[in-house]
Amino acid sequence: MVRIRDFLHNSSYKYTDSIYPLPVPDKKATSSFDSVSDSVIALESVKHVIEVVTLAEDYVKEIVPDMTLYYDFKNKSLKFMADLADFLDEVRLPKALSVTIIQIDWLSNSVNTAKWDEKFEEPHNFVERLRDSLTDLKKRLESTGGGKLPGYSQSRLLKKSLQVMVEHLIDAFSKVKKCNSLGKQQMKIDLRGLESISSSLFGEQLNLSAYYEYLEIWKRSPDEIESWILSHIELPLKIHRALLLTAPEVNSMSKSNRAALQFRIEEKYKEVMSYEKGTLVSNSVH
Repeated sequence: MVRIRDFLHNSSYKYTDSIYPLPVPDKKATSSFDSVSDSVIALESVKHVIEVVTLAEDYVKEIVPDMTLYYDFKNKSLKFMADLADFLDEVRLPKALSVTIIQIDWLSNSVNTAKWDEKFEEPHNFVERLRDSLTDLKKRLESTGGGKLPGYSQSRLLKKSLQVMVEHLIDAFSKVKKCNSLGKQQMKIDLRGLESISSSLFGEQLNLSAYYEYLEIWKRSPDEIESWILSHIELPLKIHRALLLTAPEVNSMSKSNRAALQFRIEEKYKEVMSYEKGTLVSNSVH
């Protein structure tokens, strides 16, 4: 046991800055910036604990004849970590980002009141406002926890923030009632304006090619739209739902056929999400 204790102690020094004492959660501020930051730090700390436990496996085998409890703890912890990461990425983080952290509830109205029957050759003003919000978030993350939030976690949050912005922007685009071909080209210019900030924020260019395709696919046939959606499950389901509501040929289908189309798409999402979660846990165990 002394060897395990020493191993754990010696292996943890390089992670000291990643482990941060968490305050008692404020139930009234579950979507606040501080709450989300605490959640990310907690998740990174859990990952480190599991990593250390995994690295200590050979030492544990030397003194513990029955490893059943060890593997049970490890496997359950990995599943818990995967569920926690999924909840943070898919539920808590998007809500917090859109409601309290980057506050983009104004975006839909800005897009709706813009002109979409001409091309301006440069992004609308709302794109610059989104860029300013991301820049401000970057500064806040750099000072979070006294600067103790790891760089890769900051990048992850910034990338997720930009993805949430893009999703909201595309969702707002899909609700524009009057838009001609020039307007669609302008939407691409706006999207490109938001995309261009990614390199300076988290060191890599965010691939938004599927979203550019999204702005074109709406005028295709129902079969083509379904095929495209099923090959782009990485995009949020709500974005595809909006596409089904605005695509002219989908809207010309009978109510039962539209319902069947939506059912097939949502079932595919459930299947893929379930598989990916199971794969994540399986890979972590091995």
